[in-house]
Amino acid sequence: MSTRAASTIAATPDSLAPPRDLLASLGGARARAALAVGGVAVGIGAGLFVASSDHLVDAGWYGAQIAVVIIGAVAAALYWLAHRPGNRIAVLLLAYAVAASGLALQGASDPFLHSVGVLCDAPMFLLGWWLVFAFPQGTLGGLLERLLVGAVAVALLTSFVPWFFFSPVVSGGAPLAGCNAACPENALMIADRPPIASGLGTTEEYYSVFVGSAIALGLLALFLRAAKPRRRGLLPVYVPAFLLIVPFVLFHAAGLGLIDLEAQTYNTIGWLLTAGRTTLSLGFLVAIAQTAIFAGVALRTIMSRVGHGHDAAHLRTLVGDALDDPQLELAVEIDEDGSFVGSRGETVDVEGPPGGRAVTAFHHEGHVAGYIVHDEALSTDPELLQAAGQAVVLSLESGRLETELQSKIEALQRSRDRIVSAGETERRRIERDLHDGAQQRLMAIQVKLAMAAERTPDDDLAEQLEAIRLDVADAVDELRTLSHGIYPSVLLERGVGDALRSVAMTTPLGIRVTDEGLGRCPAAIEAAIYFCALEAIQNTIKHAGPGARVAVVLRRGSGSVEFAISDDGVGMDDGARSDGVGLVSMQDRIGAVGGDLEIASVPGRGTTVRGTVPEPVSRATTTLGAGV
Repeated sequence: MSTRAASTIAATPDSLAPPRDLLASLGGARARAALAVGGVAVGIGAGLFVASSDHLVDAGWYGAQIAVVIIGAVAAALYWLAHRPGNRIAVLLLAYAVAASGLALQGASDPFLHSVGVLCDAPMFLLGWWLVFAFPQGTLGGLLERLLVGAVAVALLTSFVPWFFFSPVVSGGAPLAGCNAACPENALMIADRPPIASGLGTTEEYYSVFVGSAIALGLLALFLRAAKPRRRGLLPVYVPAFLLIVPFVLFHAAGLGLIDLEAQTYNTIGWLLTAGRTTLSLGFLVAIAQTAIFAGVALRTIMSRVGHGHDAAHLRTLVGDALDDPQLELAVEIDEDGSFVGSRGETVDVEGPPGGRAVTAFHHEGHVAGYIVHDEALSTDPELLQAAGQAVVLSLESGRLETELQSKIEALQRSRDRIVSAGETERRRIERDLHDGAQQRLMAIQVKLAMAAERTPDDDLAEQLEAIRLDVADAVDELRTLSHGIYPSVLLERGVGDALRSVAMTTPLGIRVTDEGLGRCPAAIEAAIYFCALEAIQNTIKHAGPGARVAVVLRRGSGSVEFAISDDGVGMDDGARSDGVGLVSMQDRIGAVGGDLEIASVPGRGTTVRGTVPEPVSRATTTLGAGV
């Protein structure tokens, strides 16, 4: 089985690169649909044509290989046209598919067609290595790539092509392309010169070992010197390329007698070479597909970790880690003059990045939201950069919304504080007005009525005046009780503990108040706890049943004020717990000072109301009067 230059892949100079207007014409939907249909049809037809050959030793396997190469190259080209519309790799892949289609002529029994099919090995080799070395940017970017391409081109032109025209019988160089005794003659032979053909064949063997070894070392060097993000992208193409070139060198070294290969080893290496050649075009398809997959993974990784911190340095580290680029920088516009700053607050020049770096903009609502300054290798993975930009925008937007939400929460808390303060102030005003106004007037009326009753000689009138005086006295007592309910003076003067003890002295239930070091609190907190406890005690009187007892506990926790009101009454069900107006009022009072309220009740086992209110940083010891 011959493995001469048919297993070599070479590249041509970039001057032969396809023009941009050709890329644009191929990028249309109709053009892509036509390419897809044509690629499948040609691939299947070429494979069946080769598989039906009588003179190919492995016709079936060779036909399957050609079909996979053609269809795989066209599929990869279509994927590149859709996802990299300006990249020349797509056209190179289509040309590679055309050259592979020409190989199908090796299955023809006609000498001319068979010879043309064998000759198609050369352009296919050229296009294949051109693809490898131009990947992923679409052009031969460095001196090493150009030198290797030139070496392959020279080897083909000075050994394979002359050998072809001086050989009476030729066959394809792929391991599966060997001919049997029925192999057609070379219809393109210009002269039957066995010595010349033999010499050129030997030259070709040496070229193949030397150039193939250089290609293998060159691929390794390019891979090792590539940045980490680019290595990941190179793997799908470089792996089949290594599978192709290493066995190729071994075959030709064995042909020169430089190494000895056993039959089994020879066969194994042949299948490795076949695998590399078959999967090479598919590697270009996998390369973009893995970028899309990695972009999704990177986006999920960034967003899953961004909640741990929203500062710019943290976000930059997350994006850099996700993209395998530790030097990555984010630049966000902060001024209307168009200047951009990085994660450390420094101004970033997005127009002229340093060597080896590139800049990609990310957008939000149609406008440039910022830039990612990244490794130049990432420019060939736009899906990855788009995902990173999307993550940055989402993070920035999340941070903005969080700031707005926090601002609204703080504004709401300030509003609730003002409402509480205004309510307590209004309570005190009403209490003063009642005490200084209506209550004093009623007491004056009571005195006048008593004096009038003493002075009148009419006993009946005196009795009526005394009865009126007693009614006024009752009204004064009720008014005093009402004014104390609005804001009891004992709460103002002595705090929550004593205020609740005064309540306990006037209720029909047994109430035990335990103050475990609560002391004095800010007026708003004292009022909230007092009226919440008073509401709980009143609920117990109404609903707990006869003989119920109440325990009130007041204490200070770690940075908070805590209280609990428990009874051993009949308890209440969930409906009463959620629908009661008094319970809602209790929750509103405690919520107004930033606290939490918990109500637990089991039918037949009583009810417990527990509350916790955050203690201000500076513990207030002033009374309401001093605080207003």
